[in-house]
Amino acid sequence: MTTFATPALDPDLRTFADTIADFARERLATAVRAAEESDTPSADLFARPAEQGLWTLGADERHGGGGADPLALVLAAGNAATTAPAVAAAMGSVHGALHAVRDEDTAALIAGDGLPAVPIDTADPLTSLKITPTGDGAMINGTAARVEGAGEASAFVVVDAEAGALIIDPAACRLSQPIARTGLRGWAPRTVTFTEVTCAAVLPATPERSRETRALLLGAAAAGVASSAAAAARGYVVTRHQFGAPIADLPAVAALTAEMEQDAHACAVEMIELAGAIAASAPWFQPSPDAARACAQRCARTAVRVAERAIQLHGGYGYLREYPVERALRDVVTLRALIAAIP
Repeated sequence: MTTFATPALDPDLRTFADTIADFARERLATAVRAAEESDTPSADLFARPAEQGLWTLGADERHGGGGADPLALVLAAGNAATTAPAVAAAMGSVHGALHAVRDEDTAALIAGDGLPAVPIDTADPLTSLKITPTGDGAMINGTAARVEGAGEASAFVVVDAEAGALIIDPAACRLSQPIARTGLRGWAPRTVTFTEVTCAAVLPATPERSRETRALLLGAAAAGVASSAAAAARGYVVTRHQFGAPIADLPAVAALTAEMEQDAHACAVEMIELAGAIAASAPWFQPSPDAARACAQRCARTAVRVAERAIQLHGGYGYLREYPVERALRDVVTLRALIAAIP
């Protein structure tokens, strides 16, 4: 099990990070394996993080949260992503929605039953929605494609620049059959069709903190996947023998493996330091969604490079589902796209 980097943390935060890493190894890993067998995330995969309070981690007390700071969120997402990147991405969705919520009933819908609120971005080129104000709410018609986790959502959150965040009951929508292997871990997204769906809860447009938090969590997830890919490559090269010796002894392989590990560690450190600066509100640092998004994008690009090199070190085996690095590459490409879609 890979542990997300924890540089210069106080003992309490280090213990917290280790607890999340142990939880991912002992509880999430079995749910991930079950989900991979069906190509669809199971309700159990999202219910287990709910038991640990991950969905409301960072939310204010009136929404059932403990008010955890951005550093705790990044540590949670990074460590969870080493095993279950979909959980870390869902954390970003839930926290983004909770930051926009103004009433407790809607908060309960979003975080209820251990299932995530799934965001639908109207800026997605494959999404075509018409949103019509109705006085006390809005009516939605149209289609959203490639919606991750649609089959297990507690709610959909349609984010529109003018209408704000609209909370929608999945029972009011029509879901397609899963679209084969295009999302995180290759799990199948769905198409969501809205036919005169009325939304009673119209929230203000997503505030800056929501976008900032989503960028931090997705960037941490990318760094976590990079860490797991580098560890998988290291594990492979020390056990793969060529000409009577492990290929890890070859100078080129040793240099590439070390570079991957350094890159993955640097991603984690950058996300942790940014979250720490935001949490501390350092006078010299003016946090903004743009700063968090730029940091997350750099980490995602680095994570893609690490995953590509992990496959390279596996040779042709790296493209087989029996090895974890092919999944890592698909995960970080998806995470990179999710970060790029942050408004």
